[in-house]
Amino acid sequence: MSAIKQGKTLTQDDLSVFLYLNNVLSDPYTINFTLKDPDGNIIGLPNRIPRKFGTGSYYAPWLVPMDEPLGIHRIEWYYKQTATSLENSNIEDFDIVPVCAGEQPLYPEMIMYLIKHLRIKLRDINPDKDYHFAPPSSEQTIMGFTRTRGYRWPDETLYFHLVQATNFINLIPPDTDFTLVNLPAPWQPLVLLQAMIYALWDLAILWMNEEFVYSLNGISLDISRSDKYSGAAATLQGQMDTQLEGAKRRIHIIRGLAQSKYTFSYGAALGPWVASKMSIKKWVVGSQSGRGFI
Repeated sequence: MSAIKQGKTLTQDDLSVFLYLNNVLSDPYTINFTLKDPDGNIIGLPNRIPRKFGTGSYYAPWLVPMDEPLGIHRIEWYYKQTATSLENSNIEDFDIVPVCAGEQPLYPEMIMYLIKHLRIKLRDINPDKDYHFAPPSSEQTIMGFTRTRGYRWPDETLYFHLVQATNFINLIPPDTDFTLVNLPAPWQPLVLLQAMIYALWDLAILWMNEEFVYSLNGISLDISRSDKYSGAAATLQGQMDTQLEGAKRRIHIIRGLAQSKYTFSYGAALGPWVASKMSIKKWVVGSQSGRGFI
């Protein structure tokens, strides 16, 4: 039994039939099909005309609705080999499954967690609700689904933004060695904020190619959005730099007094020898100058 997802446009690889006459593919005199839902109700019109893709080879052209009921459906094929022959039938059951059925996350759970939180910050978590003035998109699903509009950013794009945001934080001294998998919770807001900035720059770059100004007979149309996205990104970058500077200050670095592990002396606890005449006495009661003990 074949499984077909909601929202799919059927092709010859889905609901198809092959008709043979004397073990040779042969076109029938007439052929049609009828679709039925799990309750046995006819879907659309009965006796539809299939689409031919080869001699004796036909499939049912059908765009499965996004709200098609889940469960076992049925397709009934009816055909006659000649004008005077009896009508034959062929019945096949198939299963309608959710649009996201069988899909596995491309990234580890922690990364998918960060991608979801980044979508929330970008207001890209529910396109049907969040984009009131955005045109519908044919893009249907990215590890989830929406019926009329797609996400602005696919998972892959947000993943790369998160990677670069982590690299940016690691670059600023003092060094850190964060990855998306081992990112400590207190540092997650900063990574998400920097990734959000990169995503906004994405939109600014895209809109640079879409802007135009039109004016005729007192009627003008000005579509300009790149400056809004770039302005928001620049504002957030200023906040990010301030917060990152404060966060880096919280990393305590204890440099200590470097000493070779092979050095042994009665003054080792006080640090390395810096001169051949160094002594504990000079550390404690030595005379001082502007450069320290001498």
